Amino acid sequence: MPIAITADLLHAADQIEQLTSLERSILLRRAAALIHGYYIRLGSIEALAGPCGITFDLSAMASGIDLFGGTAISEMMREAVVVIGMLQEQDDVFSAPVGQG
Repeated sequence: MPIAITADLLHAADQIEQLTSLERSILLRRAAALIHGYYIRLGSIEALAGPCGITFDLSAMASGIDLFGGTAISEMMREAVVVIGMLQEQDDVFSAPVGQG
């Protein structure tokens, strides 16, 4: 559910120092999976191109979570929230019945 993960990401970004490396990594992977799913659903070129852009960045950061400081992780989480919001808006327009989008 996009609203739940965006709320989780924003909360985590605000409380980044209280999260374990595993918790940080899981949130980043969830965001990457959601964004990738939107790319596929919307027929984005990023879905066809393979891992690139923010999905790659999120996955890479999640894989090497201990290499990044809390500030960098927090910023990436906030960036993911912005991207998810934009993709959700595109999906709402794409999914709206004719004459209502």
